[in-house]
Amino acid sequence: MSLRMIIRRSAINDGAVKEAFDNAVQKLLSRVAESDDYKAFVAHTKRQKEIRGAETLDERKRKLARPEQRWVFHVASGGQRRRLHREPENENDTLALLWKMESLGALPFHQFESLEHGSSGADIIAHFRETPESNPERFITVEAECVFTNYRLHGHNPSQMPMVICWDIGKSRKVRLRDTNTAWKFIAEVGDVGVRVFALAKMPGIQVGREDR
Repeated sequence: MSLRMIIRRSAINDGAVKEAFDNAVQKLLSRVAESDDYKAFVAHTKRQKEIRGAETLDERKRKLARPEQRWVFHVASGGQRRRLHREPENENDTLALLWKMESLGALPFHQFESLEHGSSGADIIAHFRETPESNPERFITVEAECVFTNYRLHGHNPSQMPMVICWDIGKSRKVRLRDTNTAWKFIAEVGDVGVRVFALAKMPGIQVGREDR
């Protein structure tokens, strides 16, 4: 009985001490947050962050303005040449280029309609029909890659992502690729699944080069 009373008293004392300590810490933090020195520190930190952001933006702009910067152009059937985007260096560039080509009707598919872009899992859910003779595929999951060689590295499940749209194939291939009768389409054998791969760089009307050429 006496042991139980000691434990109970200890719990009560611990609770009271902790509550008093928490209150003291809260008051101390409030005093620090309201102090002029802390406010000056926060303002300085925010300004430094904004300066770094401006420097990053300036660096990006300078890079795009270099004479050697390479761009992706689309040449329409009538000969009109239109700049679409810088040559892709990452997955986001690939997505931006894909959506520009989709909006211009420059994709060599009977139908490609983006419906949703996800931050996890498959990049795109779309309605797709490769040719007029092909089976219409509704709500197909599409993975985007800068180069297809990243598909295996990113650990994608081919059963969930049976179609890939990439900027280009890439040089190092750990996945066996089969050519098709179409220059921009390949079949990748990933395990026991045949993944369709479409390379934007090889599609009709797409050119890559400097702006002055």
